[in-house]
Amino acid sequence: MDLLNHTPQLLADLVARFVEHKLIFGHGSRYRSLVSPTSTRLSAEEARGVESDLADIWSLYRVWNELYLMSVRGHAADWIRAYVEHRLSPKKIRGHRLVANTRLEPRMCRVDYVALGESRKIAEIQWKSGGLGLFFGIRDVCADVFSCSADVEPLGNLSDNLFRVVRASGGADGAVAVNGVRNHWFKSEHYLKNLAPSLNSSWLPVIRDELPLRIVERSGRYFVSEGAHLHPVSFLYGVEFGNPFREGFERLARATVEGRIWVETPLNFMYRQKWGLALPFMAEFKSLFPPNLREIIIPTVLLNNRKLDLTPIVERMSDSERDRFSPVKTLDDIPDLPGSLRKSLVFKCGAGRGGFHSHGKGVFRMGGSRTSAQKVVDFVKFRMESENEPWIVQQYVQRTYAVSMCLPDAPNTMRTVDAHARFMVFGMRLGSAPPVVMGGLGNYGAHWKVSGRSPGLDEGGRLHGTAFNDMRVRRNC
Repeated sequence: MDLLNHTPQLLADLVARFVEHKLIFGHGSRYRSLVSPTSTRLSAEEARGVESDLADIWSLYRVWNELYLMSVRGHAADWIRAYVEHRLSPKKIRGHRLVANTRLEPRMCRVDYVALGESRKIAEIQWKSGGLGLFFGIRDVCADVFSCSADVEPLGNLSDNLFRVVRASGGADGAVAVNGVRNHWFKSEHYLKNLAPSLNSSWLPVIRDELPLRIVERSGRYFVSEGAHLHPVSFLYGVEFGNPFREGFERLARATVEGRIWVETPLNFMYRQKWGLALPFMAEFKSLFPPNLREIIIPTVLLNNRKLDLTPIVERMSDSERDRFSPVKTLDDIPDLPGSLRKSLVFKCGAGRGGFHSHGKGVFRMGGSRTSAQKVVDFVKFRMESENEPWIVQQYVQRTYAVSMCLPDAPNTMRTVDAHARFMVFGMRLGSAPPVVMGGLGNYGAHWKVSGRSPGLDEGGRLHGTAFNDMRVRRNC
């Protein structure tokens, strides 16, 4: 993987196009990210590797689902069932189990790599991505403004492939997709709404709080209101599994099982959770999973209050580092480690519900002072004890890239940032065919979480925020 550099003079046009298409996070009329005159470029071999990962990723969740069903029936450890059903009401459990038993699988996913190239590393797998309109629109504009040279081609086409998935849901009246979005994504979703008719589809963004008023259930069918009109819905995306369908959750689950509507992601709460990333590294389960998963997923350990075995993480370290981790037997031993060792660990909430499973709220790097590390450990222990909440610890991957970027309103003031990256690769699987890459974006920023922060300069004149670019692949010449 490397960065393909484009003409910086095109950045003003790039930003103008972002604003023209309202590819704006939140409110206002200004583009809300940094910009970079680059594309993320993969070799043909790297692109094939990323695509081959997708089959193993689908397999991870398929095996996880089977372990869960075995646990429900008393044929596997009960904690598996307890973690999957964490904080679910009886109604949600019934609907969730119906979908899990039918083994419905998602048609799309987003794989977040923190490293590409010879050693790919996945930090997270998201089966429901926020911001489709924003991300897919940014990709399309980048691909249009920075034209491809003869030796590279786009890594898929996100928008075209999205509507291939939508059209697969069918419907006698055409493919009508509803995306339930949070307020801050709503403006940019109109990019897909405007594009959909040219791809023989309809894409209707609805703010999540309005879903209970806009989605109508009649005789087992689902409709969305738009003004005075009701449109039959064949594809429902981005729904929080709780509030909009609190009373009708089981009915919606049954409708998906019976093929009356497609919900992406299927109403199986497992697809919202992170703790299953530890399963391929656990001795009692590792033989059930493709070995490649242990190479591409950042080494992950499931935490508990009684014992702690960091072997999957420390076995990848140098001999001297491994020896210094040997005293760690419980969570309370971690703060006593030197900060230089602790900073190689990241704690994450692995649940699919609650206040810490999303938006980076339940993600803590363990460097810093012993006191701050102890506070994190105490907090995680409290959550596990009081909520039976699953938490994981992962190895911190230190990989950065020198990226040229600037503020969106200062395209002539370029800075080179030693940036962390999140490579967002979208995959899809239709029918029984193997999964394929839909396309992807690079997301680069100085902060290790690479969150979509608003652009600006800190007190030292350093850029903060993140910049997106499109992903391309070298042609086989």
